[in-house]
Amino acid sequence: YITKTPGYEKYDEGYDSSECYGTIVAGREDTYELLTALFDSWCSRFSGKFVHVGLDESPHMGLSHIRRNGKESFDAAAVFAAHCNRLHAILKHMNRRMIMWGDMLYYFPAAIEKLDRDIIVADWYYYSFDRTPCVEVFNFSEIDLTGDLKKAGFEVWGIPSVWPNYPFPDIADRLANIRSWWNYGRERGIDGIINTDWENSFGFFCAAELLFATFGCM
Repeated sequence: YITKTPGYEKYDEGYDSSECYGTIVAGREDTYELLTALFDSWCSRFSGKFVHVGLDESPHMGLSHIRRNGKESFDAAAVFAAHCNRLHAILKHMNRRMIMWGDMLYYFPAAIEKLDRDIIVADWYYYSFDRTPCVEVFNFSEIDLTGDLKKAGFEVWGIPSVWPNYPFPDIADRLANIRSWWNYGRERGIDGIINTDWENSFGFFCAAELLFATFGCM
């Protein structure tokens, strides 16, 4: 949202093309000055050990560089990993542990070996599956990201979801998503499961959360 705010447009990957992608430019020093201020604002108001920085669904990363210098000069895995590590260093200085979404590592698997091992990766997948998540953007091919991350020494949290939930979630389907993560996560040795909630219907929000909290306790 911040790149849509007057005065902050220059931080967007689409700025010099009159587009707004909502993806911040990685690698620029003023980007990290801005993010340091944002993280400090958050950490000064909220206690806790963790800060989740997002980093999901960023297909526009590097477009400003590519427009200026050509695609051949852009190493996406290296840039993404360096950006993650820079954010990690900022938060570590603030005595917080960084959490990031893992989906961009589908596209840049070479970034995994370049990432700081103290980063927690939240591997989200919102469908049920038999053995391994079948990733939509790869024609539902099986991708064992959690397994790769655990082998590389990362702490990984599996992320199912109450989604979609209009007007009320399909309980059997959502439980199947959680069960898939339970079985897959146990086999891969993941460090925890967090059930998320997206696009909530306010009329049923509390009822859905109480229901799944009950299932969780059982």
